[in-house]
Amino acid sequence: MVRLLLILSIALFFYGCGPSQEEIEGTIDSKFKDLMASFPTATPITMPTPVPTATPVTMPTPVPTATPVTIIDIEEDLRNLLEEPYATPQTNLVNINTFYDKYRKSVVLIEHGGTSGTGWAISKDYIVTNEHVITDANSVDLSIPSSDGKVIKKTGWVRSWNENSDLAFIKSENHGAIPLTRRELTSEDAGIHVVQIGYSTGVTNFPAVREGIVISAFNQLGTSGQYNSAPKYQILKDTNYSSDLFPVVVVDTGADPGDSGGPIIDYEGNAVGVIYAQVNTVGGKRVIGQQLAVGMKEVNDYWKSCNGPGGSCN
Repeated sequence: MVRLLLILSIALFFYGCGPSQEEIEGTIDSKFKDLMASFPTATPITMPTPVPTATPVTMPTPVPTATPVTIIDIEEDLRNLLEEPYATPQTNLVNINTFYDKYRKSVVLIEHGGTSGTGWAISKDYIVTNEHVITDANSVDLSIPSSDGKVIKKTGWVRSWNENSDLAFIKSENHGAIPLTRRELTSEDAGIHVVQIGYSTGVTNFPAVREGIVISAFNQLGTSGQYNSAPKYQILKDTNYSSDLFPVVVVDTGADPGDSGGPIIDYEGNAVGVIYAQVNTVGGKRVIGQQLAVGMKEVNDYWKSCNGPGGSCN
């Protein structure tokens, strides 16, 4: 295209001047060479080496590990069932025989006027029991257990009693029974294991022992004898309550006549209640396996009052 334009322009120029054909062609060739020489030499462009596109790798789909299947041997299970058809009972949290041998030495037999009951050492000189165990008595006969199997006989003097709480304190200096520590229960203690020791049966020096649990613990508005009709309220930890509320501990230890006044002891060896009654009906409905114990707060308050200024236990 460039060459064609150049030829036409030169041809027009010489057409007017009248040069020969040879001169025109020579001039065109010369001009064309000069024109081409005036253009800069093109720098060659280095093309990048093409990088091959990576072929995507298809990752295999992970296969979850199969959960091993436990093969059940039916025949073996049947043989085991026939050999041992009942589940092995859970062992006790404490050895009851060892527990009993230690704490029976805190529990005494109380007798007077042809009746008997149980009491336990609250101090080295005093025994606590139920009021109905010592009714109309000024003095009672005490049988104190010992480690050597011998029975220590002593006289106890009734120093204080309270019919509403069904508690009484008997004095017998250095009686020899081992005082129990005490613990006040709350409603949250329902279900704890306890042991009851009392003289409903057994022989002197070896009272009866039963194991059970605390069914419930609560305050009731009224006296010890108003269990069926009195309103009942929960006992919370670290809470002070009115003195007209009576603490009750319900257990399933199977107390019988003669056990009255005996201790309910937790597995730490603390007296948590004083047995005083059986429950036959609640709200007109028959119940089985419930016994009542005076809560330890009532015992502690009464003991403090009896030992305070003007108290009869001084």
